[in-house]
Parts: sequence; C-alpha cells; structure tokens
Amino acid sequence: MNKRIQKVYRRRKDHLRWGKIFFRFISRLIIFFLLVGSVAFFGKKFYNYLNYKVVIKQFVIRNNDKYLDEKLNNFLDKYIGKSLFFSTAELKKNIIAFFPEIKEVKIRPALGGKIILSLTKREPLALFGDGAIDKEGKIFSLSFGEELPVISEDEKNLNKVINFLVWLKKEDMCLYQKIKKIYTLENNILVFVCDTGEKIIWGEKENNFKESVEINRAKEKMRHLLSVLSDLTEKMGTGTVKGKTNIVDLSFYPEGGIIVQN
Repeated sequence: MNKRIQKVYRRRKDHLRWGKIFFRFISRLIIFFLLVGSVAFFGKKFYNYLNYKVVIKQFVIRNNDKYLDEKLNNFLDKYIGKSLFFSTAELKKNIIAFFPEIKEVKIRPALGGKIILSLTKREPLALFGDGAIDKEGKIFSLSFGEELPVISEDEKNLNKVINFLVWLKKEDMCLYQKIKKIYTLENNILVFVCDTGEKIIWGEKENNFKESVEINRAKEKMRHLLSVLSDLTEKMGTGTVKGKTNIVDLSFYPEGGIIVQN
C-alpha cells in the first residue's frame, strides 16, 4: 500500500515539475515576442522620425572646376530635402552617368545635413570631336579649352593612337605638348604633326606600347628622333640648312635609317 502511494506521489511530483518547466518556457516565449514586437514597433517609429527630421540640406563639392561645380549643383538640387538615409552607390552611379568627365566620386555625410562630395576628374589626353578623350578611351566635354593633340573622329586605329600618346606623355612630355595633330594612314602608319610644322612619320611596327620589345624599339626611335630634331634646329639657327624641314620619316628605321625631307 505504501509503495502504491509513493508511486502515485512520484508521478504527481513529475507532472508538477514538467508543468512548471512548460509554464516557464511559455512565459519566456511570450516575453520574447513582446520584446521583439516592442523593439520593431518603436524602432520603426524612431526611424520614421529620423527619416523626417534628418534630411539633406547642402552638398559641399570639393573640386577646382567652377563650371563643373555649377552644373553638378544644378543636378543635385533634386536631392535637397531628401533623407540622409539614401543609397550612396546609386548617387555615385547617377553622377558618373550624367557627368562622364568625372572618373570617381567619394561621398561622406557630415553634421548639419551636409553631404561632402570629393571628385576625381578624368585627365584629357587629346581633343576628340567636340570634347576630349582620356587614356581609357572615355569621351567627355571640357570645361575650358586646352592645348592638346587633336585626334579625328574618323580615326580607325584609335587604340593605337591613344596607346602612343599615353606612352609619349610619360616618356617625353615636351614632345607630347608639341603635337598638334595625330592620325594613322591606311597602312597603319602613325603620323603626327608638331606645332612648329614638322610632320613626323613614326611608322607602323608598334601598336600597344606595352610589351618590352615594342617599348625598347620605341625608346630607340625616340632617342634618334630627338637627336635629328635638335640637329636640324641647330643647323637652321646657324644657316647651314636653308628652308624649313617638313618631314622626318622613321617608318624604315632601323633597317633604312631616318629620312629627312624639306
């Protein structure tokens, strides 16, 4: 009899213990959902408050081009009054799409509803059509006129011309700055005209000016070209050479040497 009573007692004790465990679990679960719901509710209220109160009041543009600043400010007017919680990636994409002369944009929020824009402009390599072109082949408008080599819009070997100008600008800035016009002939021969009137027929062997063989050959041609131009300038100054040299032909170099024609 005692054993039966003890057994019933143990069963009731186990039921009560499991009942307490289940009750604690349900209570904690309810508290958890109430806490999550409260955070979500008040978090949304707080976000909406900030979204309404914290708005863009001013864009600060860090750039030295006043003409570009004016155009960019007109474009950014539609963002004034909008929330500071906006997509910077989307704004960057829109700015670069509307202003191809801008290569990179860095956006940084500041106190007082300000957004600071730091711009990196594309560096023009040559004039092309009504604008300019850079070393990546991107075409864009210029804020003001610049003395740069001119590439025709009909140029069929544009990559070759760009590669040559990029190499020449790095190798000899003085000669690069003297180029007035540059183009290729039908047989892929590169030609450029200096601001002093000389026509330099460079040749057609080099294309990308990136491989070591091409670079070494181009450097050798450049060294001889500068030597010829210097010698001609000296002879014209002393009167040894009469008339103006019109053509310096390097297309047969090194096998055929350099041909100079008046």
